[in-house]
Amino acid sequence: MKQSVIRIVCALVAPMLFSTPSIADNVRLGGMGGATPLLRHLTAKLKMEGVVFEVVPNLGSSGALRALVDGHLDMAVSGRPLKEEEKSKGLLLVFVVRTPHVLATSYDHPNALKRAEISVLFRNKDAAWQDGTPIRIGLRPKSDSETDALIASFPDIEKSLAELRTRSDLTINATDQDNADWAEKTASSLVSTTLTQVVLEKRSLRLIAR
Repeated sequence: MKQSVIRIVCALVAPMLFSTPSIADNVRLGGMGGATPLLRHLTAKLKMEGVVFEVVPNLGSSGALRALVDGHLDMAVSGRPLKEEEKSKGLLLVFVVRTPHVLATSYDHPNALKRAEISVLFRNKDAAWQDGTPIRIGLRPKSDSETDALIASFPDIEKSLAELRTRSDLTINATDQDNADWAEKTASSLVSTTLTQVVLEKRSLRLIAR
């Protein structure tokens, strides 16, 4: 079965691509929430004399790219490609890593779900696990790269997401961390996320086999 992945890329202002931090520099990094634990993990192991790495959390891809253009970050981590407007401002993209895109739940005994079933499940107001336990679905904002990944991962799901967003009981989680927090504390939750975030943040979530 084809594995769905999110490609995580680093964006830099063009002149910086070929430069290295000078002594006593502070290097500020930030971006998509799911990459925050990865950045912290990597910068903790990266030792450079006189250089202090600061990871700014919860910026999101678009927010981090804007902060990079405005000079508030030295490197932005994005879950999506650059838009033409962003390229015109001198940003360059460097591919760094890819992580599996997964569905996760707080439910202790989730059954496997086939890729073709996901769209129907997201549209079903009475969606339930195999034993009849109701499923509570959490989504991300329309403009978030996580939503783009969800659409790319499952056939015919875009229409199901549009229908789901009309429901009054739907929860929209603003950031990757909000999404994982909600999934952990909500009984029988179902969210899309990345394997990197679940593992590095040691989230109490089960992955859905598919």
